[in-house]
Amino acid sequence: MPGLLTKPAKQAIFNAANESTRIQSLIATGAQAHLIDEIRDVACNEGNDVRLADGKQLEREALTFICNMKRDASSGLVAAIEKRASRKKTMRNIRHDVARKLAREAKDRAAVEKQGDSYIYEFVLEGYSEMLEFVMSCWNDEAGGFGAHPDHDAHLLSTCSAIQILVMQDALNRLDIPRVVNFIASLQQPSGVFEGDAFGEINTRFLYCAINSLSLLGQLDKIDVGKVVEYIRRRCNFDGGFGSRIGAVATYVAQGKPFCHDPKDSTERLYGLISLIVFVCVGSLAMVDRLDVCDADTLSWWLSERQMDSGG
Repeated sequence: MPGLLTKPAKQAIFNAANESTRIQSLIATGAQAHLIDEIRDVACNEGNDVRLADGKQLEREALTFICNMKRDASSGLVAAIEKRASRKKTMRNIRHDVARKLAREAKDRAAVEKQGDSYIYEFVLEGYSEMLEFVMSCWNDEAGGFGAHPDHDAHLLSTCSAIQILVMQDALNRLDIPRVVNFIASLQQPSGVFEGDAFGEINTRFLYCAINSLSLLGQLDKIDVGKVVEYIRRRCNFDGGFGSRIGAVATYVAQGKPFCHDPKDSTERLYGLISLIVFVCVGSLAMVDRLDVCDADTLSWWLSERQMDSGG
């Protein structure tokens, strides 16, 4: 069966992926709908009209060609290919583990033994379907974002989580992308930071959630990235850490969930909260490809100085 893509179109798609960090991001994260749109655009520009062709087959053909050309790929494209492969392997392992767990917990063990994999597979599909239905039930149509629970107000934290889940499950086709992008972009303030919702709370975590969400959707161009970078840069301190606001030292404790080894150890709780601020600042800079803002040596020293004897 002949392929949908001509050889010149495949080569053009490879060249585009080799040069575009946006396409590399789409390959790495598995943002299928946007990647297919990019493939269609490049192919059509080469005279290969695939506007009405099956999107999934286009993606398979393009990615197969790109992987076969890996030896000629840039380091960014190689990293994207490897990240995608790792992600798919991880998802297969997760599905396998879930299937085994469901088999152990199934009440009708005789049916499991009789029907085998097909029975387990139905359980797995049902579980994933219920998960996606719950995520979509949290959609707030008035705001264009997701709440933490059905009928809750839309918030950047829950919107980011919903987008991450939909990306991992290749279910972005269920998302009204233009509306959710508008919701996120509308929360950016003149300083570059983001409000969490319509009620106006500002927090560096919300900035990270906005950048993470738009990065996954390939829509970072819809916000003022320059202001985001400047906002974070102004929070960078002489010791390499980041404050929660301009002028705040890196030892300022903001709201957030502590990442610590022992919840009873107040020192570890303190360091966990401090490191959370650094994580969201550095993570945001990484996603917009502006890690040059950080002093890597000083930041590394700052982080290593906060490791506890327990390892946390």
